[in-house]
Amino acid sequence: MAVLDAFERKGLFGFTRLLALSVVGLLILGLIGGLIAWGSTLFASDKKRVEPEKVIAALKPLPTSVDGDASGGRAPAEPPPPSGVLPGLKIPFRLQPYFSRVGSREFMRGKLSDMPLSDQQEYVQNMEEVVAAANSAGISEPEAIETYLLMKDREISDAAARKVVRQQTRIYVLQAVGSAFGLIGLFSLVLVLLAIERNTRVRGEAVR
Repeated sequence: MAVLDAFERKGLFGFTRLLALSVVGLLILGLIGGLIAWGSTLFASDKKRVEPEKVIAALKPLPTSVDGDASGGRAPAEPPPPSGVLPGLKIPFRLQPYFSRVGSREFMRGKLSDMPLSDQQEYVQNMEEVVAAANSAGISEPEAIETYLLMKDREISDAAARKVVRQQTRIYVLQAVGSAFGLIGLFSLVLVLLAIERNTRVRGEAVR
């Protein structure tokens, strides 16, 4: 019995305490990692911008006009579009000829109507940047706009997918953090009980 009692006090008790401390330490490290992962989802970029250079690179430049006209031989700008394309949306001057055409205006109205105003404005500003770059590179404006619309749709889809992943990550992190807190509390309770049991035993031996 003396051997078993010594093993219980010096071996099993020490091993259990070391195991509990190790688990608590690992859980604390995991908790810190989870909080870092949570923070990274808060500051992740929702970039939807199409770089004009990507559109230029995807299209074959057309020969520039002989007289060096920066407009690339396009017809003079059409009158500005009627007001109310979308409430609050400001159409850049360079895009006004495009939006003045009924078909194009209705197409863009359907594409932008479900977006917040800030996203609508970013969409047309980004388009204006692409059109300006296409004109400078001697690229057909309709072709540049068509390519931009395709690339922009992909960027928006990718941004939406990234947002869903971040939301799922936040849920998983919350669940992991909650579990970690619960386990830390459990193993802390084990350590407290071990300490109580040890102190009780030491006092009992002292009495004897």
